[in-house]
Amino acid sequence: YNGTTGWASADYLSTGGGATEPEPEPVPNAGSGETIDYKVTTAAVNMRSGPSTSNSVVTVLPPGTRIDITGGASNGFLPAKWAGRSGWVSADFLAEPGSTPAPDNGDSSSQGIVNIIYAAADRWGQPRADMLRVARCESNLDPRAVNRSSGASGLFQFMPGTFAGTPNGKRGEDIFNAYTSADAAGWMWANGMRNHWACQ
Repeated sequence: YNGTTGWASADYLSTGGGATEPEPEPVPNAGSGETIDYKVTTAAVNMRSGPSTSNSVVTVLPPGTRIDITGGASNGFLPAKWAGRSGWVSADFLAEPGSTPAPDNGDSSSQGIVNIIYAAADRWGQPRADMLRVARCESNLDPRAVNRSSGASGLFQFMPGTFAGTPNGKRGEDIFNAYTSADAAGWMWANGMRNHWACQ
């Protein structure tokens, strides 16, 4: 080799062809559906249909939500399951359970509540101003509000039976969670049930 003559073990030689191509890097596990870890959201974050911000939003995860991780990271996103839904969540908004403080669900003075309502309106294609006006009229933007006479509860003052019929209620989500209430209201509005609210 290169002008040098000698002996080499046949165990390390092959005939013809070039050098063996290195094995490609394994593709990150896109999620088998089996839980391999748990994470907690550190802020409100979108669960998307794929590992990119260009993929559609499946749902919005509230801060402090514990989710099941089902595979390896891809493009900074982790495959996850939550409340019967599967998708991808940015790893930048995830932490180990117990490492983050409990989230503030907001109050009547919180701009965060307004942002939650706007996000739900955008997701369901409803007017932001209209949804905000109804929520303000119904609960004064208090996600813990309860009407003692009727039992209407939460940010959008759902009757428990009505809430139970929404996708959020069927998944067992909390009627007093601002994200859940706004999302359920957006779904009802998008499906022709806006007239369920006295406030318009």
